[in-house]
Amino acid sequence: MVEFVVPILQDLVDVSIKAVDGIGGLIGLGQQQTLELVVKEIAPAMQGQVFVRIAGISGAASVALGAYGAHKFKPDTTDAALRHTWDTANKYHMFHSLALLAVPLTRRPYIVGTLMLTGMSIFSGTCYYHCLTGKSNLRKITPYGGMLLIAAWIAIAI
Repeated sequence: MVEFVVPILQDLVDVSIKAVDGIGGLIGLGQQQTLELVVKEIAPAMQGQVFVRIAGISGAASVALGAYGAHKFKPDTTDAALRHTWDTANKYHMFHSLALLAVPLTRRPYIVGTLMLTGMSIFSGTCYYHCLTGKSNLRKITPYGGMLLIAAWIAIAI
């Protein structure tokens, strides 16, 4: 018996089984050498689904903050350093919002998601705060947010 493990959603189960039966018939497998399709429904069983929802909210916030920054920090009227800081914060915010979508697929979704969400909040949040208020007192913790983001990516790998 040959066993295939296919991570698909439940509504594709019938189609997949018919396809495997058809392939078995086409290649001439007998009764003793049939193909068995093992279907694992991963969507409901995935841990860390909360991070997918957070990713949606965070992505929407990133787009809104990006639009706000594009209007507030016009190239000809504002300090170029503030605009660059805002753009960097917004870029990291969006990239890591997208990365949060993959958190349920990791081995340790709660660790990865918490590290990534905390790192993104500290890194981008302190940059946004600096640009909006002009105060740089929170900028000293910005690197800690970056370190948490690095730790999140390492946690994905191990």
